Amino acid sequence: MPLASDKIRNQLAADHVSGPYYEEAESTELLRIFWDSASIFRQLFEKLDLTVTLELACGHGRHSAQMLDRVGKLILVDILPSNIERCRERFQSPRVHFVVNNGRDLAAIETSSVTALFSYDAMVHFEAIDMISYIEEVARVLVPAGRALLHYSNNEANPEGTYLDDPSWRNFFSEKMMRHFASRFGLSIVESHTIIWPPGGADRKIDAVTLLEKSSVCEAIEVRKGWLTKLLRESIIRRTARLLFRGRVGSAVRGIVRKRLGSL
Repeated sequence: MPLASDKIRNQLAADHVSGPYYEEAESTELLRIFWDSASIFRQLFEKLDLTVTLELACGHGRHSAQMLDRVGKLILVDILPSNIERCRERFQSPRVHFVVNNGRDLAAIETSSVTALFSYDAMVHFEAIDMISYIEEVARVLVPAGRALLHYSNNEANPEGTYLDDPSWRNFFSEKMMRHFASRFGLSIVESHTIIWPPGGADRKIDAVTLLEKSSVCEAIEVRKGWLTKLLRESIIRRTARLLFRGRVGSAVRGIVRKRLGSL
């Protein structure tokens, strides 16, 4: 039996198959919210390494069009085949790759293969259970020290409701939940903001934007420092023992080494 979240996810996808949304979203006024030099979105975006960039829930590609000339490889992911087909027509470049996903994971993307991931004006509608799944997937696909910039809902009202119950189509989630689940999946918060939506509207901070970073190799080693220290100590002692026994050493020295090895 399908979960309620499955039905809501499918309804959300169906609500974005057609309609005026995509055309309106391409307007200069709406694009400026994300790409104006003074925008918090733009300021955080400039902190990404765009070598291999993934846009989640890309729609018709309005955001990727703003930075295509800056990326090395671009991966566009969306639940709707019609959106991906529109992007294929729009971006005819060997640097751009296209993925239709299931709306809850990034199974087609290799582990530790993406330097930057971002999602704008889409996660605000997602079910909380899908948000949690995506946060885990973000941690998986990012390279060490890779970063993700996520725009999502900070609407803590009506936990039992759906995106359709909010006038701005904001589903139940929060910046606090992002902090919690990001930490559980090994992601650190570089910077995070709750913001008013729509910008310039009523004082209702129902959106959030967060820049996440995956642990670097050095940090991962630091986490395992105790285990590594013991491993290195054992290795050094054993190598030293082999060298000692190959040479002419006194029985007392050999006895000390045997005793130390026996304590490991």
